[in-house]
Amino acid sequence: MASVQRLMMYLTPIWALDTMCRVCPKTVIGLLCHWVNEKNPSSEERQLAKRRINPLPVAKILSKLSTLSILNLLRQDESLWKLYMPNTTGGAMISLRNLPYILLEIVYDLGGTEGRAKVREIVQKSRMTLGSPKQGDILENFKVDTVLDIFEDFERSNGAMEIKMRLSFSNIKAVAMWLDHWDLRMQRLDKPTKSAYWIGQLPGVRAYELEQRLRNLEFRRKYDQIGNIYD
Repeated sequence: MASVQRLMMYLTPIWALDTMCRVCPKTVIGLLCHWVNEKNPSSEERQLAKRRINPLPVAKILSKLSTLSILNLLRQDESLWKLYMPNTTGGAMISLRNLPYILLEIVYDLGGTEGRAKVREIVQKSRMTLGSPKQGDILENFKVDTVLDIFEDFERSNGAMEIKMRLSFSNIKAVAMWLDHWDLRMQRLDKPTKSAYWIGQLPGVRAYELEQRLRNLEFRRKYDQIGNIYD
């Protein structure tokens, strides 16, 4: 039997949510969290866990909002995003600043061509509207492969500035991992690696620190276990 929360989610029109994102974005965040943390539909299980995490349909709702609406949500205080965590005493709601990024990554992974385009547009416009640190937060919370896919999309669409900004200002550990895995991806495709070019686009001190990080990752890989030749 569908819960009241699930019925609300499906009955609330997208145009109403888009309007609310401009007028009262905090209310929309509250609704999205309410829907993510759905009341457990099983009355027996509810005694153990009052709620059940329900992110997929909520991510689908999020994907239908306009880019401007989603940027308005990301602009709000991160402590407004909450997730239910079960425990032996029945569970509790905790602030989870990463929740909107988790939902966006679900949109990217499962939303097809439109979902990927929507997330890419949000990433690109977030720097110009919310600032470079917010764009960094989004990408640093995504999977490495997702970030590389977005970077490659930027390359194809003349978005090199977005890549340079992230390599210049994101956490250097994240940047080193991105470039390291980008090189590995290129090697598997028998194409030229990327790190040398992009390091050359950075200021000297930043480039030096990044080069050191990459050398450490390369040294670690020398001792990785080699797979069976029959794999």
